[in-house]
Amino acid sequence: MGKREGKSSKRSKPEVEEETNAADEARSQPAIAEEPPAKQPKTEHGGQDDKSSSVSAASEPNPAAEQSDEVGKMSSKALPADLSGVVANVPRMKTSLCSYFRKGNCRHGDLCRYAHGEAELKPRPDGSWDPTSDFAKSLARDALPVPAAVKLVAPISVAEEAAEDDSSEITIKKCITPVQPRWSNDDLKKFLTDMNISFVTAKKRRGDRTAFVGFQDEDQVASAIKIFDSIKEGGRKMQVKDVLPRTWERNAENVSAVDDVMADADNDEGMEAAKPGVTIRVKNICDAVTPLGHLTYEEQLNIKREDVTQVLKRLARNTRKGLPAGVLMPDWMIAARDNGGLPCALEGVLSSPVVDGYRNKCEFSIGCAVDGTRAVGFQLGSFREGILAVAEPTDCRNVSSIARSYAAVFQKFVQISDLPVWNKTNNKGFWRMLTVREGRGSLEKNAGEQPSVSEVMLLVQVCPTGIDEETRNVEYKKMVDHLSLASSAASPPLPLTALIVQDHTGVSNAAPANAPLHALTIPGEHPKAQAPVNYIHDHISNLKFRISPTAFFQVNTLAAERLYSLAGDWAELTPDTLLFDVCCGTGTIGLTLAHRVGMVVGIEMNQSAVADAKQNAEINNITNCRFVASKAEDVMESLLREYITSEGEEENSENEAESVEKKGDKKRFKNIVAIVDPPRVGLHPVVLKTLRLHTQLRRLVYISCNPQSLLANAVELCTPLSRENSTEKGSGRGNWRGLSNVGLARNRIKKMPPSTPFNPKKAMAVDLFPHTSHCEMVMLFER
Repeated sequence: MGKREGKSSKRSKPEVEEETNAADEARSQPAIAEEPPAKQPKTEHGGQDDKSSSVSAASEPNPAAEQSDEVGKMSSKALPADLSGVVANVPRMKTSLCSYFRKGNCRHGDLCRYAHGEAELKPRPDGSWDPTSDFAKSLARDALPVPAAVKLVAPISVAEEAAEDDSSEITIKKCITPVQPRWSNDDLKKFLTDMNISFVTAKKRRGDRTAFVGFQDEDQVASAIKIFDSIKEGGRKMQVKDVLPRTWERNAENVSAVDDVMADADNDEGMEAAKPGVTIRVKNICDAVTPLGHLTYEEQLNIKREDVTQVLKRLARNTRKGLPAGVLMPDWMIAARDNGGLPCALEGVLSSPVVDGYRNKCEFSIGCAVDGTRAVGFQLGSFREGILAVAEPTDCRNVSSIARSYAAVFQKFVQISDLPVWNKTNNKGFWRMLTVREGRGSLEKNAGEQPSVSEVMLLVQVCPTGIDEETRNVEYKKMVDHLSLASSAASPPLPLTALIVQDHTGVSNAAPANAPLHALTIPGEHPKAQAPVNYIHDHISNLKFRISPTAFFQVNTLAAERLYSLAGDWAELTPDTLLFDVCCGTGTIGLTLAHRVGMVVGIEMNQSAVADAKQNAEINNITNCRFVASKAEDVMESLLREYITSEGEEENSENEAESVEKKGDKKRFKNIVAIVDPPRVGLHPVVLKTLRLHTQLRRLVYISCNPQSLLANAVELCTPLSRENSTEKGSGRGNWRGLSNVGLARNRIKKMPPSTPFNPKKAMAVDLFPHTSHCEMVMLFER
């Protein structure tokens, strides 16, 4: 879902820096209760109170407190002389590390209230130390018993962190609205104190009209409500409301993985087996991977049809909101009122020919299971929820038997490997992810049956940081021997065509397209095993496609064939048509429809995918296709000018009935159709603008794997404009922060030059992902 639409007040850079420092500290440490504070002297960071924390329970011995005097003397010596008085008056001065100093860009220098390095760090009033400091970590390792598991606290969003409490003793949290947007935390506390309202904590962000207050008990809440009932702010009575749970707290109720998934920093894996007596809640991996798997397939299709219906209704509403003043509603928008809010006909859901084991690509995480053992499979939840445990894909209905077998084989290998698996908490480790890609033979038109898998590629993602090349090569040799032996020993034998290692040092497993790849030689008697191979082949509509390791290819081959056929039918292709295949990947859409058009121009930013597309055209003896390796927003306009017949040329044509003209070595087309199949984020705004401004492009078929991004793009394509739209004073300006994708689209429309909008004609969902909540959505636009 998109973010809540609305405007956010501008804040100066010092204020943003102040709040970021406080937010970093809040995320990195637990909080303790504090008395209602007296007003503290304002500092260069804006006067916000530090949040104090403790690394151990108050009832246990605190080794940090025993050494507080010694290190306190050391830190005070490191402070400038002119700050000694400030330190004496502000107990929490220099008790937390400065996040901006760590990044090398703190502008406050010696006046910063946060410590610039370990030497300046002071103990906190309760004797504890900043838990992010090396000193506190060393104390924890040396003096405290290592817990069996420590729950990962999920990160919280900027909007939610204002509700974070500072006190472990707070029993009741309430939000107060409305309050002055310009108030700081100190202003809010002063207001509450002046109104004789008892509270434990009080927090708000500048620009917000909502404050979060923590109370000790119900008596304090009742007393505060009586006082607030008599106060009006901006003509509105101030109200006390319940605080909604934060996202990760809501998700925690449904989390089916482990509550305790982290271990001490000395463990390379980041996990260890739970101690006896520790209760760990786990749900079936199928609930995380295939949430609709427990329903019949007919019930799944009904759910997806309803989801697509709601997306279409939102299109009509949001396009109506974006209409400029004085512009009449188009016919399709008026008809939507009589059609239940639908802007066009919804022609149902096209089912998948295969329901189980349909995926030809599976990405398995490499990590630790609930019991701490190394595992290869799917993560039981998100990092935001605090869930890092990995479970084997044994019962996942969408995973093929070959992919499950290779996951089990590779799991046995990493369990005996000397190199560590990836730990998401400290971003360390070697083995990160295993991707299994399958290539099927020529499609056989058997009712509901998949063609047999003839080729398999294994892509192993690793992080080479800190591991020398010799050690890596030794481990790769062991891996090749283990996988080749296991694949040949299986019954029936598992195909193994390509084995590739991908180096990636980033935090996320989503590696860039240019990440280094190393193809390994697979021993065996097969001819392809004599030299490293870095691709496999698959078939769609009896065409053969070469697939490189990172190239996009639909994960459900048989359903993709239905999808492309539907797109071609809706595009009304003829031999006189120029087809633009935007975000073409390996050229599957353009090549499968090439026999129905005069020319295909494919655009794709992935260089290896374009190389595959050109190779695929050669393999299938298709000569009327051209593939361009570039971002669509960079080349779309020039390609349209290159192939489209201008209006002047059309008027001067001797034979107006002729729809294809020969001019030099280039064919010029009048019938232009575009089929776009963008990634989940949707089309770039420049591409949308180009498609809309070229009025000879009369028909557009949009294939989307994310209906929400389709909604935002459709608003830009379909919203009518006024003639003065491009010169409207102040249009497109203002603060766009916090707007949803649809809100951003409505703002971009204000700066769109006058052009003819598209009209939505019909839509259909295509189920490429049975047992999940996802589906592809196809929509036809015309003008």
